Amino acid sequence: MKKIYLFSLGLFAAASIFSECTPEKGPKIDLVKQSGIALDSYYVDAITQTPEIRRVLLEEFSGVRCTNCWTGHDATESILQAQGDKVVSVTLHVADENIEPLTHPYNFANAQNFQTVESTDIDKLFGTYSGMPTALINRHIFPPASKAFQSPPAVWEGLVTSELNGTTPVNITMSNSWNPSTRSIKSRVELHYTSDVVDPQYISFMIVEDHIVNPQYVSNQIDTFYDKHHNILRKMLTNSTGTLITHETKKGSVPVYVFQMDNIPTLWNAEHINLVAFVHGSGDKADVVQVIEKPLK
Repeated sequence: MKKIYLFSLGLFAAASIFSECTPEKGPKIDLVKQSGIALDSYYVDAITQTPEIRRVLLEEFSGVRCTNCWTGHDATESILQAQGDKVVSVTLHVADENIEPLTHPYNFANAQNFQTVESTDIDKLFGTYSGMPTALINRHIFPPASKAFQSPPAVWEGLVTSELNGTTPVNITMSNSWNPSTRSIKSRVELHYTSDVVDPQYISFMIVEDHIVNPQYVSNQIDTFYDKHHNILRKMLTNSTGTLITHETKKGSVPVYVFQMDNIPTLWNAEHINLVAFVHGSGDKADVVQVIEKPLK
């Protein structure tokens, strides 16, 4: 298959062009790349891919001191068991304790701090939730609600099911690598547009960790070895609220990103790290149009 590759300047890649005789488009030149994006490039597929079925992103806001958040964990686990890889879930703990003190870590030897600035930014982007557990389902606002936050957990499954209908205008592929000597993560993400998209598109990339044993308030007591912490957000390698896709988003276009993080904390268990990428809009069109999750190893 013939492809036209158009590479823009990245932190770790020189510009190069692989083509035959099709007229070229001038490459976009970015002299300053955001930390975490090692390569930002673009090519055009000669044959457009068949649209994928749309997967659903469930962003669960939680807190280790929250008395009912364990019910949210159970609801998410039930959805994942029922839907499999059609649903990607991430758990977020806001870092601003003026907004949410229930995310403050416990003072136990095995307690970790799950708070992230990115979680706070995402929370504020959607108008700040009023109580936990709550979740964003594809960042969609479901009428008659005025906000995208959804509570209680009992409603999540039905809303997830409603979002599983239809295909997506962009297929996402991901390939990951891990260097244990430098504790470096690298992920190549390709966005294959299957139809024209006019509105601005953004990409978000998350590093999450699964199967973390950490204290959690459960059923009127603290379970110091609670083992249901699923896909805890550790770090984003894009802007907290997404990085604008500056390449064309027409049918056949393929923006390509390589995300990299070196020297990840030794506390993070590489065996349980998953990488999540999703494409979405902004403002009143912030819905997630497609998401992918793959293990690091």
